[in-house]
Amino acid sequence: LSLSNFEQGMEVKVMALEDCLLAFEAANRADFFQHTMSVVCGKTGIANHFHPTSGVRVLFGRVELWMEPGCLERLVECETGMVMPRLLVGTKVKCPTENPRYRGEIGSISLHFLRVNGERDYARVTVRYPDSHEEYPFPDQVVLVP
Repeated sequence: LSLSNFEQGMEVKVMALEDCLLAFEAANRADFFQHTMSVVCGKTGIANHFHPTSGVRVLFGRVELWMEPGCLERLVECETGMVMPRLLVGTKVKCPTENPRYRGEIGSISLHFLRVNGERDYARVTVRYPDSHEEYPFPDQVVLVP
């Protein structure tokens, strides 16, 4: 599940559908769509972005998909690697918030789809509380809860 074996601009190949399903399950991601994944299995693309929850974004021509590292085979050796800790879906965390109702409360990492000015903001992560309220801290602001 580590991003350390990948770097931006690296060419990667998507592994078999079964490998992709296992990788998404290991990361607690429920956004695995067999019809989409089966189209890209065996294809090569370029790793062009990284996110603590979403994994590795791969560019296939003009289409980009978020993949888990376990779905991908490196086609070249990695020299530096991405240094970014993973915050898997469902991980319990506390985060700073201006809202006093949620200060000190425990939330869970959720899939991240925050839009700012029409663009996805992948600098942040999504923390969802039991009542469905969401906060969007930077990854280094969250504290893991054992």
